[in-house]
Amino acid sequence: MKQYTLIISLLFQMACSTTTDNKEQEDTVEPQNEEELEACRSACEKIYGADPNCAILRPSATPDDLITYCERECYDAIQIQEGDIGDYSPNVPTDEIIELENSAMAELWIECILERTCEELEEGYCSPVW
Repeated sequence: MKQYTLIISLLFQMACSTTTDNKEQEDTVEPQNEEELEACRSACEKIYGADPNCAILRPSATPDDLITYCERECYDAIQIQEGDIGDYSPNVPTDEIIELENSAMAELWIECILERTCEELEEGYCSPVW
């Protein structure tokens, strides 16, 4: 699990460093409706938000950075209507690096995040947790 966390941390650092320069452009990504926006926001706040949320921390980023990154990843996936979930199963803990590729995956991910406990998220359920 430590190896997985290190890889995710490095990927997050790379993503943040390449997106900071284009922050204004990325902030314009909008989900298709307010419900999708709120669903992504709620899932990301649960993962990285302060108590009573899970407050999962990564050494390479602030909680606000993690929430922003998480929301962008979720919004981007929701915009892609084509595609299926393949063998993605967020309710099975994994050390694999998972990318939300479309709205079907994002919806399963959001549902999993909102239903699981903080301890379960730390154990690898509902991947990706960046």
